[in-house]
Amino acid sequence: MSVIKIELTQGQTLSDYKDDHFDFKKNGLPTGIIDKKYTGIGATHCEIVSKRNSIIVSPTRSLARSKYEEWVKKEKEKGISCFYLGGGFGKIKDEEITKFNSGNGFKKVFSVADSFPKIVKALGDSVYKDYAIIIDEIDSFQQDTSYRTSLESVVDYFWNFSNKTVVTATLIEFSDPRFKPKKDFPLFEVHLDDYVKKPLNVFLVENQVLATANYINQLYIQDNNKKIFIALNSVSHINRVIKTLLEDERYQLEDFGVLCSVSSREKLMKGLSWEKIENGKLSKQITFATSAYFVGVDIKEQVHLIVCNADDMRYSILFPEKILQIIGRIRVKPHSLSLISFRKLANPWIKSQFPFINKKQFLEKFGDIKNDLEIQARALAGLKNKNLKESIVNGLLETEVEGIKGLLRLDSASQVVVSDFSVDYLLYDSKRAREYENGIKSLLDYLSQYFEIKKGEIFTSQFEELSKLNAKDQVEAFLSSYDSRILRTSGFFDGANYSLLALYEAEANLKDRATASLLLQSIYFSYLDGNDWKNSLREYNEKAIQIIKFGRILLFYKLRNSKFFDEKIKSLFKIGDSIEVSAFKDKFNQLFINKRKNSEDHINDFINQDLIISNQLFPEFLNHIFEVELIRVTRKKKTKYKIISFDSPKFKTKVSRNSFRDKLDEKLGVDDKKVLLSVSDKLLKSLVS
Repeated sequence: MSVIKIELTQGQTLSDYKDDHFDFKKNGLPTGIIDKKYTGIGATHCEIVSKRNSIIVSPTRSLARSKYEEWVKKEKEKGISCFYLGGGFGKIKDEEITKFNSGNGFKKVFSVADSFPKIVKALGDSVYKDYAIIIDEIDSFQQDTSYRTSLESVVDYFWNFSNKTVVTATLIEFSDPRFKPKKDFPLFEVHLDDYVKKPLNVFLVENQVLATANYINQLYIQDNNKKIFIALNSVSHINRVIKTLLEDERYQLEDFGVLCSVSSREKLMKGLSWEKIENGKLSKQITFATSAYFVGVDIKEQVHLIVCNADDMRYSILFPEKILQIIGRIRVKPHSLSLISFRKLANPWIKSQFPFINKKQFLEKFGDIKNDLEIQARALAGLKNKNLKESIVNGLLETEVEGIKGLLRLDSASQVVVSDFSVDYLLYDSKRAREYENGIKSLLDYLSQYFEIKKGEIFTSQFEELSKLNAKDQVEAFLSSYDSRILRTSGFFDGANYSLLALYEAEANLKDRATASLLLQSIYFSYLDGNDWKNSLREYNEKAIQIIKFGRILLFYKLRNSKFFDEKIKSLFKIGDSIEVSAFKDKFNQLFINKRKNSEDHINDFINQDLIISNQLFPEFLNHIFEVELIRVTRKKKTKYKIISFDSPKFKTKVSRNSFRDKLDEKLGVDDKKVLLSVSDKLLKSLVS
């Protein structure tokens, strides 16, 4: 049989499974693919306690090391001998490996993928019969090979072992035909009867990073003794969340910790603690983790788990299998499980990072490439000129397939071969991204197999207070008393009159982002009448009504309507020009080279923000300066934008229709100014004149 079902009941693990053919606890994991579907059912445990020698290969140092540190303490009790092969303990010599191999007890090697070839080099071909190999979390090998090419090298040795197993809870389809289930390499599917679904709170919001900060604040206010663990795959996003929370006097920098790779450590904001896990315990009240720890940590204490699926960066987007994997890191009953996500993948720059791929044609192409590479390998074997050979090999590795690099690699024999794992994840990536473009129904359908989905909303504290108000006069009264110091010094509010210019001038010194956000939201919603009040308040609660957006739009408008803009920007750019990110930033900065000493000029403040530093937000920036058209989108080639006009579409009045947003356009004026400033063209022009 090529597919074998493993039936377990609630509370059982794989060590409990035994039938006429298999005894997992005694003999270890069988040769084949273990699709365990559920985390925490003891797959690696089963192998570690088995009566044979084993090499357990992990994708990350944190996972291999945590397993080793857990089991090295139990060596005598379990009759095993443990060895860690990976970074962090100094350089491992061959003599240390051979000495370990000659010791007593069943030997268990916990190896990081990058270090695995060392044991083969030290022990020679005998390792293939003397040890079983287990590749744990094989899906992570597939996903991460694109930027860690050493991961796939494990497969070059894998097929030489007599006993070999790959394990995953989130199976991704293999393009390598050797992984196709067959009689001597079957697929074991775990089925858990009477599985009790845990509740999962799902919040679909416009600004995922801001919502994460707000939700952390809600949980912390409810009970600041309960730890919070946040999975967010972006150090810059983590820094933003923490900076937002630090604006509240409840929090101190020492309250926060981050689990991330060594290479990401230098990107952390100054003073932020880089954490390690000790015995499954978190040392900080609020701990963030990036993808280096999505498969590399077991949390063995109660926490609130928040998974942030953010759509404004390529690698902060999480697909269903990864989210399930993250939730599986919590090994005890959590206080709560929550997912904060976008509604659908809409950002054109982000979508361009996920190329559309015809799977059938793509795999057929690789069939031809494999044949060509075999012919070229034979030709290279007879080539004596080393420099020429190296040059040819490097040229082959740079080969693009359908405009995509990185799909070829050097194997353990230094031959150029197809990177099957990179192909696997590219196909998976493309498929899931296409699903997200139509919304995240596929994500919720997938998660509903394992969790009881409970949709909710995250509200700011300002929303909570504003939602209790029923009329414009109540908002004005609330606003006037909210922060007398700010209102008094800024001259923002005077009876029934709003001075947006005064607020704008005050915002540079306004450190309390929550207060600033409240002021702006109050302006906006005080313009609304009747039944629309509560609905619009709810709709815009998590949208872009923040003080930073207020200043940004005003700066855009100030720039666009200034004489300076007409004189300078049109000297650098022409209609029909194609703009690429880095070249545009270099040119744009020339505009301000002589203006940066002018303390009254706020446009320079904008240059120092992340907006044009961040490629993801580049289209938004351009659309406030020009009217542009996206003209090229490939994964490896740089995206460009063509200038159609010097009139920004962001400041054009839209034709009124019947949607709620369009009714607001009719009521309040122009698109972005209306949402973020709630003022008329006349007033806005008066601010920049």
